[in-house]
Amino acid sequence: MNRSRQSPPWWVPLVPVVALAAAMLHCTINVPPGSLSADIPDVVSDTAVQDGDAPIEPLPDVGEPTACGGDLDCAHIQGCCYVGVCASGTCVARALTDCCSVPGPCAVSTPLHAATCAETCVAGGCEKTLRLPDADCGAPELWDLDLTTDPLSQVTVADSDPDDRVAWHPTLRRGLGGGPSLHAGDVVCPTYYSGPLDAACRPLDPAAEADTVRLSLDSGAVLLPVDRPAVAELWLWLDLERSGRPAGATYDGVEVSAIDDAGVLWPRWSSRQTPPAPRTWTPVLVDLSELAGRTVRLRVAFDTVDGRDNDHEGVYLGALRVFPPCASDRGCPAPTACAQGTVTAITPSSDSLCVSHAPEPGAPCVQCNTDDQCATSDPCDTGVCNAGRCEVTRTLTAECCTPAEAFPPPAAFEVDLGPDWRIDAPTVGAWHRSERRAHGGQGALRFGVPGAAETAPAGEAASGEVWSPPLVPPPDAPAWTFWVWLSTEFDGAPDPLNPAGLDLLEAVVAVDTGAPVSLPPAVVWDSRAIGGTSGGAWWPVSIDLGPFAGQVVRLGWRFATGDAEANDGEGAFIDDVSAVRVCPGSGDPGGRL
Repeated sequence: MNRSRQSPPWWVPLVPVVALAAAMLHCTINVPPGSLSADIPDVVSDTAVQDGDAPIEPLPDVGEPTACGGDLDCAHIQGCCYVGVCASGTCVARALTDCCSVPGPCAVSTPLHAATCAETCVAGGCEKTLRLPDADCGAPELWDLDLTTDPLSQVTVADSDPDDRVAWHPTLRRGLGGGPSLHAGDVVCPTYYSGPLDAACRPLDPAAEADTVRLSLDSGAVLLPVDRPAVAELWLWLDLERSGRPAGATYDGVEVSAIDDAGVLWPRWSSRQTPPAPRTWTPVLVDLSELAGRTVRLRVAFDTVDGRDNDHEGVYLGALRVFPPCASDRGCPAPTACAQGTVTAITPSSDSLCVSHAPEPGAPCVQCNTDDQCATSDPCDTGVCNAGRCEVTRTLTAECCTPAEAFPPPAAFEVDLGPDWRIDAPTVGAWHRSERRAHGGQGALRFGVPGAAETAPAGEAASGEVWSPPLVPPPDAPAWTFWVWLSTEFDGAPDPLNPAGLDLLEAVVAVDTGAPVSLPPAVVWDSRAIGGTSGGAWWPVSIDLGPFAGQVVRLGWRFATGDAEANDGEGAFIDDVSAVRVCPGSGDPGGRL
């Protein structure tokens, strides 16, 4: 049984002191943070609780009420730890936040805090710590977000633009220990840019400004204990807009707040004020003691303020819990192979707790005693037991690597295309299987007029595209290879620039996300790389598919004459296609070229 519930809480005798201090200091009771005048920074109007017998500089008797129209009219009221402000048309004295006039213990706003004067006559001079119990510890967590089981059902989310693809959503792209996390960003791509993206997740128009992103996530309701402090622990991974805009500009940021049962927002932590290291998992601890006895929700809010410079990965939430810490939690236990502690500041206070985590928070950790316990099924992986922890490295060698062919038939076009291929309806020029030319065997994929040696009839333009069935490129070192034979109006004068885009052949990739989410295809190669013509020979093409590794994609080709002139070339031929893992020592991707 918790002994603290067998008798009145330790702070009950302080209640008369609280009332007395409030009367002495002329403080306004229960004014939430953020409600003070913006003209007077670093001020507080919470009820003060005297800690011990240390003197507090009393707020002065300002004498006869002085009328005012703004805080500047009250500049005559000023002391070591108070300033004059205009409240309801009358000058009053207001205490500075956590300001102390003499060394020693100083006033606090809740009996769950203790404070010591570290620097006199400055805002924040009182360093607050939490009154953490030494006994009756091990209390259960008050609330914990389970990211492995439908996390969005446990929280409430808000989105300023629900019609775009930028939202809170679960993902395996990043997470603590390799598990899932919640991402504030595009549901397909690693970005929070809300404008159009291609299949490689690049903005179609990098210079265009996208819409402002405002996303928030609220935890479930948490009843905070009245007799001991409560702390919220979050793990955040941030990749946001970098500094570089004019002084005073507001950058993309994350705010962590508590919302009490009256709907009042209590700011607790901000990435703009305390920027964490970018692109790494960072623990954040926030103090909820001022809300003891109330039912609260935790809010994580992401706001870009504007649509500029939003092509970054965004915000990942890897953990969120509320718990009552103990005094022993300030120290870190001896590290183990898969757990170590980091002393982390609790905001807003001068206290800290130890947060336990894996040596590499973003990666899974397996304890071991021998190398055999770290064996893997993939011959390209090598697992060893290092200091009690399995370490797996991937090394592609000629001995372990297999081509991992992923391109669906017919890759050599010896037979007609199957029903899963997507091809334009026949026009004056169309994609079709042809035996007019082939790199190997009898057939190839061709764009041109079927049965004729021309790309399009005289005086006509032509264009079209063809797409393979869905496939998944290998997860490591994937490449798309094919051979191309191209006869165009550039046969006699190759043009690597071709600014008009005439007789242009493009290799394109489309991510097969499934309805209703879709992405425009990404152009990963075009025929300007060979001057717009193969010059009567077959040319090899190899394309890195690294950005699409492990995703379901379609690979395709597009051809467009661009005009109705000089279209008497045979057109484009594609043959011997592959989507393979590039093995070392093969001389080329999969030995195809």
